[in-house]
Amino acid sequence: MSESKNFPYKAFILAAGFGKRLRPVTEHKPKPLVIVNGRSLLWRTLDKLRIYGTREVIVNAHYLSEQIIEHVAEYICLHPEMNIHVSFEEEPLDTGGGILHALGFFDDDKPFFVIAGDNLWIDAEEDIHTYSHLKQGALEQLAQGWDNRKMDIFTLMQPVSRMNLTKGVGDYDFLDGGRVRRSLKQTGTHMWTNIRLNHPNIFQGIDRKAFSFLDIMDECEKAERFYAQEYNGEWHHISRPEDLKAVDAYVSERDM
Repeated sequence: MSESKNFPYKAFILAAGFGKRLRPVTEHKPKPLVIVNGRSLLWRTLDKLRIYGTREVIVNAHYLSEQIIEHVAEYICLHPEMNIHVSFEEEPLDTGGGILHALGFFDDDKPFFVIAGDNLWIDAEEDIHTYSHLKQGALEQLAQGWDNRKMDIFTLMQPVSRMNLTKGVGDYDFLDGGRVRRSLKQTGTHMWTNIRLNHPNIFQGIDRKAFSFLDIMDECEKAERFYAQEYNGEWHHISRPEDLKAVDAYVSERDM
């Protein structure tokens, strides 16, 4: 395994949010613990990281945090090789502040994965029975495409045209060479998957506790250090109860 292109990077999973748009499903359960065909969204993400080779993971928690803590403990019992820590937030720190709060966990000179805990993606070469991933999985795409010389953020984008199961939002358009531009009116060709590699140096000099990661993305875009690649698998945006119902039926039918 090449350390420069395929290193099993550490990871941060965002799991502290309230999941308001998914109510009433999330009134008594954090969104990352919502079940799709027998497994929670968080469990599925941890499985992806484990199979890829990542062993060092931070999961942040605030809303119904005791459920996140218990869920992670159950996962570790089944997979003791995984070193998973829960970063508890007494107050919501948003998608940027939560990462900054746990930044000491990561190496100063190596990028790390950041993944939204409510993600559900199906890699193009994923085996539907063993959940194994071949060379073109999402995490592998990021690792193989990372270029430390020109990138601070490298993320995957899903074509809106391929989002037939859940509603796609045109967050970004691609520019030449893999850079992207945010579509302020959300009329872009691609939706951001919230799966990315980022370098820890993008948090330098920030003196705010709570802030959105989108602020950093915009700054990196202006500095021409924000790159993306079209994801070659399926990514589903579970936002509303009807999205969850549709995705659960689809995944269950495919026995995934």
